[in-house]
Amino acid sequence: MKKKTMMKLMGIVTAAALLADCGIPAMTNAAEQTTQTTEAEPSTCLPNPFIDYASLEEAEKEAGFTFDVPSSVTVGGKTSASRQVQVMSGTMIQVLYMDADGNELLCLRKEAGSDDLSGDYNTYDYEGKLTAGDVTVSVRGASKDLLSDAIWTKDGYSYSVYAVSGISETELKEVLNTMTGDSGSKATASKADTLLPLQVSAAKPVETLGEGEDAFTFEMSDKYSNWLEQHSAVVTESAKLQPILSPFYQKTMQAFLTDDGKSNVVYSPLNVYIELSMLAECTDGQTREQILNLLGVEDTDTLERMINTLWTASDRDDPIAKTLLANSIWMSKNYTFNEDTLKTLADWYHASTFAGDLTSQEANDSLHTWINENTNDLLKEQADSLQMDDSTVMALISTLYLKTSWADSFEESNTYDDTFHAKTDLTVPMMHQSLHSDVYQGDGFRALPMAVSSGTMWIFLPDEKDGASSLVSNPEVYEVLTDGNNASDVTSSYCRVDLSLPKFDVSSDLSLIDSLKGLGITDVFGENADFGPLTKDTGCLVSELEHAARVKTDEDGVEAAAYTAAMVDATAIMDEESVDFNVDHPFLFVLTGEDGSVLFTGLVNNPNGD
Repeated sequence: MKKKTMMKLMGIVTAAALLADCGIPAMTNAAEQTTQTTEAEPSTCLPNPFIDYASLEEAEKEAGFTFDVPSSVTVGGKTSASRQVQVMSGTMIQVLYMDADGNELLCLRKEAGSDDLSGDYNTYDYEGKLTAGDVTVSVRGASKDLLSDAIWTKDGYSYSVYAVSGISETELKEVLNTMTGDSGSKATASKADTLLPLQVSAAKPVETLGEGEDAFTFEMSDKYSNWLEQHSAVVTESAKLQPILSPFYQKTMQAFLTDDGKSNVVYSPLNVYIELSMLAECTDGQTREQILNLLGVEDTDTLERMINTLWTASDRDDPIAKTLLANSIWMSKNYTFNEDTLKTLADWYHASTFAGDLTSQEANDSLHTWINENTNDLLKEQADSLQMDDSTVMALISTLYLKTSWADSFEESNTYDDTFHAKTDLTVPMMHQSLHSDVYQGDGFRALPMAVSSGTMWIFLPDEKDGASSLVSNPEVYEVLTDGNNASDVTSSYCRVDLSLPKFDVSSDLSLIDSLKGLGITDVFGENADFGPLTKDTGCLVSELEHAARVKTDEDGVEAAAYTAAMVDATAIMDEESVDFNVDHPFLFVLTGEDGSVLFTGLVNNPNGD
């Protein structure tokens, strides 16, 4: 009888360990507690059955099976900062994800058999099913948009996911896609011997919300309210990263926005930042160090977490706004590539991977199609000029597409031709409206922030008609972008603004190599380039680094796109009086996201784009 009682107590303690180790409060029975405390037997303290392991690979070796889990997770808008790998009794693998303060966000488990591993015996208001890959997953939680656990079985193994404070269905699907093998995030690193367009690894596209609904209907829906709460949390986290990115914005804007007084120059800082981050992952030694110095981070671990947060804060597709990011890797069939590097690019940078004969017309057509699809054909002429050839080991492509509406749209009836004073006076369609806004006055310029549905369009108008080029080197411009209300030498006033803004459609195609060399990135373009993390088959260098961008405005809003392609080859309040803000001469624009990321910027000398 005593032996039987001890077995029962052992079972209770083990269950409690399962509960507590995943952050679930263990349930107790008051009667049993009373009985146990009155027994005259000495208490027994059982050890924690979970043993920590330094790596997932070591835990897999101990348990005798593999466990596909994401490198990081996003839960409730927070991205994990670390993870802890454990094994219980040599049979169950448990992976815990923690935030920057060490608080648990998510618990993942796998063990042979068909038992419920969640350890969660609570009752929930919502129970449902999800499909991930070829498995059906049972989910429970407070609601469909706030789930607590998920369980399923596959190939003789049981799996569970538990979120301490709840996880959205979208966030859970991202985790499930990796665990069930549906994300394609494990890129094969063997030599590719199949012609394009073989898609070895496909990044999961951003979830489209409110498909088929108009903006007003979607904005009034519960789905939007639930999404907005989580999205706002991510945007807040991403906004904290902007002081790190600000020096990059300033240095590269000064380097890339060179002005001849006639041509338009357009540039996407966030797009180039992501591209250079992927290059950092593919390189090592001094080559990597030079890239990281410009990016303002010390190591790729930090960089990966930053990119994940920036990506999650920016990427959206709904009736109100679209900001779509995409990355891809194009690999030559003649070389073998490092699996770990490809997996990092897939997991952290959401990169799709293609492999085959890069010299073929089929390969180049596929590359052009991929870029055009991800930029809505805004840069078709530039994209179609990109060519891979027999010297191309790999092409690394990053795109950004945006479509957003003015918070206060312009009336078409108030648009009429007017004069724009450039080198030669131009006739342009000028939009007009009156609005209430802050107006900033700096040294030699005024700035007007115009709200869009997913950020802010800043118009910096120089006092002198030929002063636009000087704005990119004016430190007060960047003070305004960072925090205009606290800029030391900049004044602001809130007033009615009678605005005249030209409709513009501007684009440019830039080679970034010389400018980046001037910013300290040199090795990656020469014989000292270290691409060891990418491939050991041959020495590599970046022979081309092209950046194309286009921004269009009209009465409704803004549409913009950018791509960066690296070809890696072998060897204060005012009275109610109006202020005129007449944008009738060359100006600087800066389009920022909700988190303050600089998505697009440019010098406009000719709004017509001719």
